[in-house]
Amino acid sequence: MRRTNLRVKEARRIHDPNFPEAVEHIFTVSALDLPQDLPLGANPREQNTNKQVYREVRDSLLNESDGEPNAFLGKNLGIFACAESVEKVQGSEDEYILAFGEGDSVLNGLDGILNGGHTATIIWDNQPELHRKLERHEDLRQFVRLYVRVGYPRAVLAEMAGTLNTTVQVQQYSLAEHQDRFEWLHEVLAGKPYADKIAFKENVNAPYFVTDILSILELFNTAAYPNVKGSHPTGAYREKSQILKRYLREGGQEQYERLAPILPDILQLHDIIAMEGRDKYNQYYREDDPNRSRGRGADLAWVENRDKKAFEFPFIGDTGDHRLNRAAIFPALAAFRWMVDDGGSTIKWKGSFNSVRKVWDDAGPEMMKLTQDTSIENGRKTLAIGKSATHYNALHSAVAKHQLMGRA
Repeated sequence: MRRTNLRVKEARRIHDPNFPEAVEHIFTVSALDLPQDLPLGANPREQNTNKQVYREVRDSLLNESDGEPNAFLGKNLGIFACAESVEKVQGSEDEYILAFGEGDSVLNGLDGILNGGHTATIIWDNQPELHRKLERHEDLRQFVRLYVRVGYPRAVLAEMAGTLNTTVQVQQYSLAEHQDRFEWLHEVLAGKPYADKIAFKENVNAPYFVTDILSILELFNTAAYPNVKGSHPTGAYREKSQILKRYLREGGQEQYERLAPILPDILQLHDIIAMEGRDKYNQYYREDDPNRSRGRGADLAWVENRDKKAFEFPFIGDTGDHRLNRAAIFPALAAFRWMVDDGGSTIKWKGSFNSVRKVWDDAGPEMMKLTQDTSIENGRKTLAIGKSATHYNALHSAVAKHQLMGRA
């Protein structure tokens, strides 16, 4: 349990008639007295105060904006938090002790700020400047409302985090993370060297977000796209938001979670294709002409090149000066849905991941040649590669052919 002392200007309580044990404490707090140890863990997103709207909040706090001075209390919606308990200090009229639970998530005991984390961070960051202004005898008297909810069911508190965060809309995946909808992903990724390369909340500096991982998993979703049917997951490239909605629907999560046993392999394959694709294209022409020392992959529209800062391939722990564009990666990666064996109680590869690697080595040159053909057919518009159902089907057929040939 974590305890925080709070000094207030004014306090009152409101009971919720639908939840007999629930109480909302409403405190008016001087900006100078807002405790720096109020926990932020229950807020569904990380704080990024660099946006223009938050710079305006700072200017209002410091009386550096147009309009009436000392109006921060009336202009700001306040800070909302949940706590285990709120107790008034005996013998004091303005001091309280807030006790916060320290669970893993709101659903299992985590308390703290549910909404208003940006407001709190802006106040904390500028408390030294507030003191300096007062020392210069500026007329600065700013307050903020702190709403602390006690006694609500945990599921309701988790929902509150989403409904309260509406002024600057919280992304749906941040709320889903807040509600433990990605717990299985955390378990699969735990201990992996690239675990911190995947962000589950907004404003986290990482090359991939959880929505990217779901889109990659969609490419292997044999429940929605069986190998025996002619449909292909082109939407994984085009509609990350729709993939997330599908995941969050009742029963949707199971289609993705069933792929957990092969997820680390899928991520490795993603980076292998991204890194080796251009060389596979060159290999196609060297196989056609053994005397050729170079291929034709230097100026492909669907290959990205860098002269200085290298591309990172976190899932295989490597870097390089070129990589395939996402529009070329996704159809190639989706083709390996053919290699998924979902006939038993658990998902596994046909053979092993080494078998998958072998098929990529054998089929890769042909797949990259087909990618260039599709690019040319569409006027070298890279986006068209990632959207073409015909292209997905051609690569899927190439993987099937080479896998079956390897078994012969």
